[in-house]
Amino acid sequence: MDYGYGSTLSSPAFGSLLAGIYIAFLVFYLFLIVIVIAEQVLIYVSYWVMFRKAGRKSWPAVVPILNSLMLLDIAGKPWWYIFFLPFTFLNLLVYIDLARAFGKSVGWAFGLSLVPIVFFPILALSKDITYTRPADFPPAWLEV
Repeated sequence: MDYGYGSTLSSPAFGSLLAGIYIAFLVFYLFLIVIVIAEQVLIYVSYWVMFRKAGRKSWPAVVPILNSLMLLDIAGKPWWYIFFLPFTFLNLLVYIDLARAFGKSVGWAFGLSLVPIVFFPILALSKDITYTRPADFPPAWLEV
């Protein structure tokens, strides 16, 4: 006696439904990958312009570890602060001095930490914001 259990799982309609779900997830993840790549390109371009604004060579902006070291040097921090950068609230220690170096407040440092995709391009591309290394910063230690 056949009660029909399992018959829908082997039907061609169920297979095409699974294929449609798979394609939808694939399109969604490809869209996310494109968004992440675009965000990284925007951040790298912002670093490029910001390094040039600070009177440094701009090519280290596209080298992953070197761009963080250059950011630390512009902010007047020692190299070992690189270990603070991956953590959202610890990187405030760096971003407060980075904002100060560009004449901005602590609120700007919170923006750099929490919404970098907005604040780094503004910091880099705004003509009104200039780099002024505060007198209490140590001398630059990274010469690339």
